[in-house]
Amino acid sequence: MTLRLVNPLKLGLPEVPVLDDGGLSPVMNLCLSTDDAVSLLAISTLGHIAEHPANHSAILEDKQNSVSLLLKLCTSEDEQVQEVALKTLAFLSTGTREHRKRILQVEDYSNGRPILTALSGSPNNPQILSNAACLVANLAVFEENQPSLHDYLDSVHTKLTSPTNSPELACHLTRAVANCAQHGQNSRRLLDAIPPIVQNSLRASDEHIKGQSLRFLISMLVFEPAKASSLLVKDGCQQFLTTLGRSKNLLESMKSSMSNEAPETVKPL
Repeated sequence: MTLRLVNPLKLGLPEVPVLDDGGLSPVMNLCLSTDDAVSLLAISTLGHIAEHPANHSAILEDKQNSVSLLLKLCTSEDEQVQEVALKTLAFLSTGTREHRKRILQVEDYSNGRPILTALSGSPNNPQILSNAACLVANLAVFEENQPSLHDYLDSVHTKLTSPTNSPELACHLTRAVANCAQHGQNSRRLLDAIPPIVQNSLRASDEHIKGQSLRFLISMLVFEPAKASSLLVKDGCQQFLTTLGRSKNLLESMKSSMSNEAPETVKPL
């Protein structure tokens, strides 16, 4: 077995190391070091390894239960360790349906649900919240994961009601509700998220945040047309339509879809 360990704190790394069979064990052992500097370097190295999708299965299916260790590190007293552990899990959550299911399963059986704890906290290091929100948004993509995410969705909603100075955090929070809104089972739970989304996300200057806001609102209009439109009319209808009108790609897609419902040419009756 071989593993090329590279210091991930150095900038401009030319490549991400790929794990050979059994190559994960030494990294995981170092993550448990009592030396804070060694532990941080090891978890940072693991995060660098997790950037490569080819390594995801090796980490998530590791016999040492690497996911449990990463979740434990999410509650570390060292906020740098928390940040990197959550970032590593966020990388892993970009993988397959089964990979995301695995993370949620281990989280459900973990004492205190570390991801939820991180998302609900008020750390000094703002990147912790951004990484936690990114992770939860990624886990919210698939329908079968929705029942496990109700408490996480409540925490996201709480964070959305308070303006943030971090565009990254705002984008991940908005993306989380947009992903959940794709599934009709969440529509009633998400109605209360419409006002803060309009107030804090739809009116943001960041185009990515606006895009996620539109995705959320369109899904809500699909599943709860009367209630969602009523909330928009109270505050945000003009902003919604203006933002929609400036989204040229989305409008072109809608026009193309509408041509099937309202064709340009028809035969006489």
